[in-house]
Amino acid sequence: LTRCGLPEEIRTHGASGVSADTVPQMAIGQGPIEWTLVQAAGAYAILARGGVVHPTFIKTQGGSKLSPGYLKLDPRGIELALEGMRLSATDRNGTTSVLRLPELREPIFNIPDVEIYAKSGTAQAPPLRINIKDQQGIEDKRIVREGNHGWVICLVKRPQSIQPDFVIAVIVEYGGSGGQVGGPIVNQILHAMRSCEYL
Repeated sequence: LTRCGLPEEIRTHGASGVSADTVPQMAIGQGPIEWTLVQAAGAYAILARGGVVHPTFIKTQGGSKLSPGYLKLDPRGIELALEGMRLSATDRNGTTSVLRLPELREPIFNIPDVEIYAKSGTAQAPPLRINIKDQQGIEDKRIVREGNHGWVICLVKRPQSIQPDFVIAVIVEYGGSGGQVGGPIVNQILHAMRSCEYL
């Protein structure tokens, strides 16, 4: 649990079945990893803050009951992770940099004067089944959606900031590619934030 202040949190198992063989997969977000999008956003927020853990991100009247902590993350490791995320969003080969359409290459992020760090991916999902009655009234489970969920998490830094200011997390159920499907949604969120003078 993140104890983030949301009323309905889901407990997950984090990483299970970890072995020397699965560690390289987990380093790129694959393998035996189980977490919610809120937990992922919280983890990337810790990265953005250089290891500082804030236990809540919803302001309540009583305030947080837990004190912020500090994870002793290697500063060089943080630097490398952020650089990889920056390249993911800006390098032409990055998974969240360009929309790849049959006859068009279009930048996913087109908001000026902010620095974007991104990580995208897919999450395996079971087929979505619903009960459908046939003409005789017999119920049968039918698959109505299948494929992977696409997700993307972006850290956003204003021009004068030392570290990223915002974390944006998007998941598109059965959407496929996180960068190609979730990335444009994040871009629209960025433009909404600009219009509301957050950026």
